[in-house]
Formats: sequence, structure tokens, C-alpha cells
Amino acid sequence: MSPSRMHIEACDLRTRHVFGLSRGAEQVFHNLVVRIRHDGLEGLGEAAPSAYYGERAETARASLPLYWEVARERVEEILAEPHPFGALEALQCDWEGVLRHNGAARGALDMALWDLWGRRHGVSAGAEIRAAAGVPDGPGGSASLNCPATSYTIAIDAPETLDARLQAAEGYRVLKVKLGGPDDLGTLRRVRAATDRPIRVDANCAWRGAEAVERLKPLVALGLEMIEQPCPPKDLDTLARVREAFGVPVYADESAETLDDLDSVAGRVDGINVKLVKCGGPTRMLQYVRRARDRGLEVMLGCMIETSVCITAAAHLAPLADRLDLDGALLLDRDPYRGVEWAGGCPRVPGGPGLGVTAR
Repeated sequence: MSPSRMHIEACDLRTRHVFGLSRGAEQVFHNLVVRIRHDGLEGLGEAAPSAYYGERAETARASLPLYWEVARERVEEILAEPHPFGALEALQCDWEGVLRHNGAARGALDMALWDLWGRRHGVSAGAEIRAAAGVPDGPGGSASLNCPATSYTIAIDAPETLDARLQAAEGYRVLKVKLGGPDDLGTLRRVRAATDRPIRVDANCAWRGAEAVERLKPLVALGLEMIEQPCPPKDLDTLARVREAFGVPVYADESAETLDDLDSVAGRVDGINVKLVKCGGPTRMLQYVRRARDRGLEVMLGCMIETSVCITAAAHLAPLADRLDLDGALLLDRDPYRGVEWAGGCPRVPGGPGLGVTAR
């Protein structure tokens, strides 16, 4: 039996259009692909580091060997488990004892271990994760899953690109418009004039205090399905004020970074945005979903700019969510991997083995 090995490779991604948020704009993103090789098999994971959460490609690359040192001796034990969720949950706790943050790096290893486990057993890792959540697949397998539709993001960019971005969003049932730009009202008016689809908005912490309500007032009048994170993470009173002012569902993203944060936002918002990059992989994502449900919170599964490796790993948990925002790979100029497919914006996850992702 060959020893387990981890291999890290750069995965630089370019979006079709500039991806602008209230705190800046980029078009090139530096992700990492992690491969765990064991006994002739390979598991695949991806790190999509976010500087907002204190990670970059360089820091993720530096932290991965520290996490791998903890995991390496336990790979065989995890692969031998008929139901590995408990073993991977324990490994997450041990990883946090080494370095508490670095969710993207931990998530890449967690994904790769789930993928490797599924390939070892010849089954869908996603089906096993869903079973651990108490949502077993029906007779039709993954093809029969009942999932919400993903939103498609219209990021902040030059006004002259709006038509092209709306054209790229054709076929997706829900739009998500980024706010905090120079003319939010003008942009949203143009979007609403072009479509009657549901619109969500996300300000990425753009406004403080009473400003959030004032900025949102004319936008809500155009018809919004959801408002996401209009104010800074610690300004929980404003989150509650926005929710009370408009009666539109309000979701926390940056305010819901840790599991303990879910206790703080409960009662102030309607739901949370759960991302692999924040929580540390599918194992932790399921823990976030459980905690959210215990606190009476709805769940949206979200993403960063990612390939189909990350997006597929998250999409396997789609039946557990109230909303999806898993369009990170759809925004790419070229996705180097195949995995989840979209039908009218609804995910069709691969049946296995592993996560079901392959290189193009």
C-alpha cells in the first residue's frame, strides 16, 4: 500500500466580466487545487481564499502542510469508515487546534477526503453527506433531489457592460445585484426594466447605521426578494432595523462567519449565507446548517469565485437549503472542471463516485 500524499497546485481563474463589490473589484482570482493520493486513488479539493477572511493563496499554501500533518496518519482510518462524517468532524476539531481560521485551506482538504472516500467505496460522497443530514436520496438518486434555484450575480461594473451581464444571466431564474456602487438605484432600475425575475441585493457591508435604511428604501420599492448584509459585521442592530423597516427577508453573510456568530444573529435576521470558504468544507457546512435550523434561521448556500470543484461540493448539500447562490463557476471565462450542471438554475449533482468532479 502506497503512503498518502498531498499535492497542491495553483489554479488562477478569470471572470468573464469584472467582479465588483462595494469593497473593490477584481477579474483574476488565485485559487488552489488540492489532491490527496492514496493507494492508487485521488481525491480532489479546492481552496478559494478570501483576503476579507484573512486568507490568500500564499497563506493557504503555507497552512495546508500543517493541516495535512494532522490528517495524513488518519487517512486510512477515514477511508475504512462506512460512514465517515464523525471521523471527519473530529478531524476538523483537531485542525482548529492547530490553526483556527484558514477555512479555505481546511475546506480543500475536507473536500478532497470526502472525494477520496467516495471513490474508495464507489459511491457518491454527496449522498453520504445528505444521509448524515437525514435527507437520504429517493429511488431516483441524485436526479430526484428537490433543490432551490441558484441566483446569478450582477456585480458592480461599468454601466455599459450591464446588458452583456444580463444576457449572460439568461436562463437563471433569480438575479443577485451587488450594491455599494456609484449608482445603485440607476442599476437596479435598468435591471428591473429588463426582467421580472426575483432580485436579491447584496451590499457587502457598504453602509452604517441609518444610512442602510435610507439607501435601501428606493430599491425596495422596485421589488426585492431578499437583502443580504447591508452593514458591517458587528452592526447587528442595523441588520434588525433593516429587517423591521421593509419586511423583506434579511440574510447575514459577513456577520455569520463562525458557528458562534449564528447565536448572535438569531432573531435579528431571517437567514444566513453559508460558504465553504468560511466554514471549512462540507463537514463544517453541514454543522452550520444544523446550528442555523436550531436557531430558527433559514439557510442560503453561497460561494466565492470558484471552479466546479467547490461549487459541486456545496451543491451536494443543496436540498438542505432554502436559497442558493452557487454561481461562482458560472461567472468564469473558463471553468477547468466539470461537475454540477444547471437546469433553469437548479442544480443536478453528479451521482458519484466521490464528489463526481472531473477535469475538462
